[in-house]
Amino acid sequence: MAPVLEEARKATGITVRPTYAGTLDAVGRIASGEAGKDFDAVWLSSNDYLRLRPDTARRITGETPVMTSPVALGVRPAALARLGWDPAEVTWSQLHRAVADGRLTYGMTDPKRSHSGFSALVSVASGLSGPSPR
Repeated sequence: MAPVLEEARKATGITVRPTYAGTLDAVGRIASGEAGKDFDAVWLSSNDYLRLRPDTARRITGETPVMTSPVALGVRPAALARLGWDPAEVTWSQLHRAVADGRLTYGMTDPKRSHSGFSALVSVASGLSGPSPR
C-alpha cells in the first residue's frame, strides 16, 4: 500500500498513516468508541462484522465499497475426480451433500476469528438457503 498512499499524498496533499489491526479488533475499537478518538477513517476488508454489531451502527457515518471478493474453494484434483465434479460447475449443495455423506473432508478458518472463515460460512449458508444452487 505504501506506493499507493504516496501517490495519493502527492495528488491530494493528504498523508495517510495506516495502523494495522485484525478485523475483529478493529470492530471492537469502533464499537467502544476508541477508533473515533484515534482515527479519522477506518478501512476494513468487509463490513460484515460491523453489521453483526448493533452498537456500531451509530458510529458509522458513511461507507464506500471499493471491491468485492468471492469465496474460493480449493479441492484437490483427485477429490474432484472421485466425486465426478466439474470444477466450473460445483454448487454449494453438492459440497454440503459430499461432506454430510462423509465423501469429502474439509478445513476452514474459525468464522468467529477470521474474515475468510466468516465469509465462507455466509456463502455456504446463503448457497444452501437461497433459490440459487450456487
